[in-house]
Amino acid sequence: MQAGAGRPGGGFIAWDVGDFDEGLRRVCKFDWASMGNPFDYAFKAGKTQEALAASLVNTPERSEEVYTLVRARGITQRVFRAALLRAYRGACAFCGLSFPEALEGAHIVPWRSCAPHERLDPRNGLLLCSTHHRLFDADRLTLTTDFVIEHHDAADSEGEYSAADEHLTRRLHGRRATVPERHDLRPRTTYIVRRNKMR
Repeated sequence: MQAGAGRPGGGFIAWDVGDFDEGLRRVCKFDWASMGNPFDYAFKAGKTQEALAASLVNTPERSEEVYTLVRARGITQRVFRAALLRAYRGACAFCGLSFPEALEGAHIVPWRSCAPHERLDPRNGLLLCSTHHRLFDADRLTLTTDFVIEHHDAADSEGEYSAADEHLTRRLHGRRATVPERHDLRPRTTYIVRRNKMR
């Protein structure tokens, strides 16, 4: 905002700054009621994101019911992450990092390839730090059906690794991922097999 002017400054990109009044007119005229409220689940079902996450952890086989309540992808991702934070006791399955702001919900079978009942299923997820999430998505680190972490270049064919690269990838090769204590919340073999076939 421009100081004292009540108008956006030069960094404003949502509408042509030279014609801000037209942009404001369009925003005010738009039928916002026609847009679905992504938080309807909270009003209709009386559920918070935390309550939905608890429901996923308590009864993972009912994940499709939770998905039908939420649907908006940004919110489903938050509910999925919250469920995984509970299931994995707030630590990265690969390295044990436990700073909540660095932890993310990683899908084993990617979102785009999931059926609705699989998108929020905690058994189709891993709680990973952001670095390991990216490496997992890029298939630099994978998981076997007995939860062993594999590094794609265990034989060092790509050349030398930095000390950080070594620590974050190669040293994990052959180690068992930390999975939930509850067997019914652990990654499903079928999801891991599907994921590994996609590589």
